[in-house]
Amino acid sequence: MGVDHRLENNVVLTADVSYTKDINAAHVQNWGLRTPSSNLVGVDNRELYENADKGNSAFVFTNSDQGRIFNAAVKAQKTWDNGLFAQLAYSYLDAREVNSVDAEITGDAFNANAVAGNANTDVLSNSRYGDTHRFIGVISKAFKTGTTISTFFEYAQGGRFNYIYGGDINNDGSAINDLLYIPTASEIGQMTFSGDGQAEAFEAFIQQDDYLSDRRGQYAERYGALAPWRGSCDIKILQDSFVPDFSQAPVFTFVPNHRITFTANTFERSRWRAQVGVRYIFN
Repeated sequence: MGVDHRLENNVVLTADVSYTKDINAAHVQNWGLRTPSSNLVGVDNRELYENADKGNSAFVFTNSDQGRIFNAAVKAQKTWDNGLFAQLAYSYLDAREVNSVDAEITGDAFNANAVAGNANTDVLSNSRYGDTHRFIGVISKAFKTGTTISTFFEYAQGGRFNYIYGGDINNDGSAINDLLYIPTASEIGQMTFSGDGQAEAFEAFIQQDDYLSDRRGQYAERYGALAPWRGSCDIKILQDSFVPDFSQAPVFTFVPNHRITFTANTFERSRWRAQVGVRYIFN
């Protein structure tokens, strides 16, 4: 749904809203995995696959109807009589899906799909694609000299990523898909680390990270974390060059020493040639 409105000062306002619902979205499962029958012990007590829960891998593309996308955008623009043009726009995106597939084969798509429980469940979470917030602006000025100066700038926040364990903590066969459990300060004291000072360093890291510090005592969401804001600005200068308009009266040129149509051709093939032969016949 969209609407345009022109104000009395010729500013054009535009607003667009769209909503998309997945009916048969792609979802990858490993039918060689049974339902996990155990749980981890400790502050992270997620579901655990015992060896008896695992058979030969059988990766299958199936479907899910859990995905959805909400997108809204607003824009204002104006063109002045003196050649000045300006535009400012903002868009917001909230995209959710069960698989952000980024692989050429099914097994890789399954192994990279971050989870915090049964790896075959179609859990709705953030999509890795698109910017959540995005501002763009354009300013352009055309001069009577044929010069046009324009600039484009962007300021956006996107780049979603996962916080995952470096290992197969739930024993599902993938070492790159287990979402991190974010412990509270007291829970860190109950965890066992492989070396001195790691607990204190982990606590300091959580405190300095906006996303982790807001989800203490919970699992990280799939693609729940956002990269910092990024910005860019481009400037373009154009100069128009004019060529003669050949639709006006033409100007002719004739070389004065061209007096006759044909002249002597001095090439060999243009020479006169004759051949003489003698033949004597005996009776």
